[in-house]
Amino acid sequence: IMLTQQMTSVPVKILSEPVNELSTFRNEIIAAIDFLITGI
Repeated sequence: IMLTQQMTSVPVKILSEPVNELSTFRNEIIAAIDFLITGI
């Protein structure tokens, strides 16, 4: 489940150490966002 209403930017100063690396899921994340926006 992807909650598009929670997609936002955050100031760099509130970010701490990375918890996980999601770059391996880049294509899947982009495809999911594209599907939510276009429905295709």
